[in-house]
Amino acid sequence: MKKKNGFTLVELLAVIVILGALMTMATLSVIGIMNKSKKDVGSFTVTQIEDAAKTYALDKNACNPSCKLEGDSIKETLKDYYEEMENKCDFTNASLTINNTSADITVSSSGIVCTE
Repeated sequence: MKKKNGFTLVELLAVIVILGALMTMATLSVIGIMNKSKKDVGSFTVTQIEDAAKTYALDKNACNPSCKLEGDSIKETLKDYYEEMENKCDFTNASLTINNTSADITVSSSGIVCTE
């Protein structure tokens, strides 16, 4: 009987299939992490826009007691307070409500879509 000195074709194919499955799982995991980070960046950007609205209300003594900005007027009103928003966010169906009371300024937003 001959001495076996290598791997058979079946063994090599099994290793290739296992490595392919591991690469697929790793790729899907990385894609999921990237998508989650893009969502996190978008929500952080919306928070920055809301902070810019608070700064606007304080600086201009505006929205007393409240005001509502809609669509592109959000971008125009707040462009001096948050310059990067023009490139990252879509305000087509957006609204931003600023309540400026003597005790606190609150901002609520909806429909602002931001990406990296």
